[in-house]
Amino acid sequence: MAVVHATEDADTKARVTSDAIDAAARRIEDIDEADTDAKKEATEEDINAYVRHIEARVDKMDEAENEKRDAVVEKIVANVSRAIEEENNTPSPDERAPPPNQQIFDEVHIVTEPRYKKSKHSGDEWRISSKVTVSYKGRIIEEYYGFDVPRSVDELAKFSKKRSFSEARMKIDTSELCDQEGCSEPFTRTYKMKQEACYQCGHKRVAGTWRAGAIVRKFCERHAKRGDCGLEDADSNYEQVDGPSASPSTLRSDERKSVFGGVVVVSPKE
Repeated sequence: MAVVHATEDADTKARVTSDAIDAAARRIEDIDEADTDAKKEATEEDINAYVRHIEARVDKMDEAENEKRDAVVEKIVANVSRAIEEENNTPSPDERAPPPNQQIFDEVHIVTEPRYKKSKHSGDEWRISSKVTVSYKGRIIEEYYGFDVPRSVDELAKFSKKRSFSEARMKIDTSELCDQEGCSEPFTRTYKMKQEACYQCGHKRVAGTWRAGAIVRKFCERHAKRGDCGLEDADSNYEQVDGPSASPSTLRSDERKSVFGGVVVVSPKE
């Protein structure tokens, strides 16, 4: 009987021990699951917090960018407004009208230049060439050499139509000179034109209709008196805005009698 009781006690202890182990295992599993959930919740919280942090930074960056953009726009608007105000307060510049009967050049010098040719192959001899100097109001536009004077005269018109000549002519600055063709003296008087005229049809319109400023011409004392014959270039069509107050007059040495005088009246036959 003693042996039987000992065996039962051993079975009971084994069962109790097995139950305890199972309970402990379940407890450990519960702890692991809880811990995992806690870690998961902590991780999600960290992620959410980081997302909120990034969003806040983006918002601040957007605000800073908007403020920067607004500052740039305000600066541009201020500059444009100031420019418009200055333009409105600044008188429009006067426009210089082309001189009456303007030419692309007003003086040509063609001279013969002899030269002594020396050559070991063809020998020595005197030869000639022509030197051509084209000017406007005393300013040299172009200077070149030709074969001889007659051929240089024939080729002058063709040469003056070349692009290189036009470009050289445009570089000639005569803004400080009198507007009378053939005169290279500085201007002393400034005149505002009252009307512009078409020399083809005679039509007139108020000067400066399509411009902001006045249309002016400038003359020296010798050429300030313009006469009463021209459609546009006449004393009655000018208003002096700068220069001496004394009335201009012409030099007797410049005066020439017209070859044709008077008026011819043509009336249809009845």
